[in-house]
Amino acid sequence: MVRGRPKGSKNKPKVTSTRPTVSDMASKRPTMLSQRSRQRGSSSESETTPSWKEAFETFKLSLRNDFEKSIGMLESNLEKAIESLSERVEEIEKRDEDYTNRFLGISKALEKANVTINENAECINNLERHSRRNNFRVVGIKRTENENCSTILQEKVLSKFPNGHEIRIERCHRDGRGVGDKPPHILARCLSFQDKIMIMKSWRTHLKDEQFFIVDDLTRLDLKEKKARSAKVKELYSTGTKLRFVAGKWRDARGKPYPF
Repeated sequence: MVRGRPKGSKNKPKVTSTRPTVSDMASKRPTMLSQRSRQRGSSSESETTPSWKEAFETFKLSLRNDFEKSIGMLESNLEKAIESLSERVEEIEKRDEDYTNRFLGISKALEKANVTINENAECINNLERHSRRNNFRVVGIKRTENENCSTILQEKVLSKFPNGHEIRIERCHRDGRGVGDKPPHILARCLSFQDKIMIMKSWRTHLKDEQFFIVDDLTRLDLKEKKARSAKVKELYSTGTKLRFVAGKWRDARGKPYPF
């Protein structure tokens, strides 16, 4: 058997086989796998991205709706609260106006009442002053046991005055309990107002050597007024201005109230 090229194969190029070998397939397999994974990854990414955006947009829209709903409810509640507060403020203002009117009415009533009280107090003081107009007090005579105030008054006081035996005394007695070591006053009442005036004007002259003295029987209000100006009266007396307390006022020699 003759071996050699077959007929017609002369001058033809030798054709090598293009069939891949096992090693070639092994080397190309990772590349194919990586390409497939990349294709799968790109497809998954293309599928995931739109769904995430849609979910975010849905969440954002839901959050906005909830926020707008909450704001609306808050505005509604705030409007109701403001309306309620406005009604309460109006009610309080009405009450305040009513109380203010009542207070003004009470203030006016109190002013009138105070005027009336002062007028009544002055009238009562005048009546009390009139009831005391014949009275005088002897201050500084010590108290003795079983004493007789009429005898003491006649022997120690009235006997010092000219025509003292002619001064008629309606009654006399001790007044109060005294203060500390000071004995209580002897309160005397003359039958004649002129006798009382004579005693009040001249007792400083006739009793200048005695340890006791005589004062007028003043009401509580008149006594308060007298004490309030006593320091100023002493100061005026040292400068030559002499004042007397008569009918609830410090008066000058002409009987007019002194302008302090």
